[in-house]
Amino acid sequence: MKMFLSGALVALALMTGCGPSASDAGNEYVGTWEAMVRDGTLKLQYDISRNGENFLLRQTVGTYDPVTNPATYKDGVLQASKFALVIDKKSGKLISNTPNGTVEYTRVK
Repeated sequence: MKMFLSGALVALALMTGCGPSASDAGNEYVGTWEAMVRDGTLKLQYDISRNGENFLLRQTVGTYDPVTNPATYKDGVLQASKFALVIDKKSGKLISNTPNGTVEYTRVK
């Protein structure tokens, strides 16, 4: 019985140590994403980084100075104050839904 309990405790410790933790949630968003709009004449870019449990979205539009917005991750969506970002599981693209419309971004390797 003592051996069974020892084995069960080891198995439990291994199971709880495996798999993504809550602090890993949203890591699929971290990195640089780019899109070209206006018939390929304007480059948009997001640099997404972690900020503790939340995220920072650094957005660059063309040659303008970057703007940084805080965002939270919930139910698979990065939510900023005026827009949301989601990754399309089929295409792998980052979808931005803003008051100005929808833009698809590709991850920069």
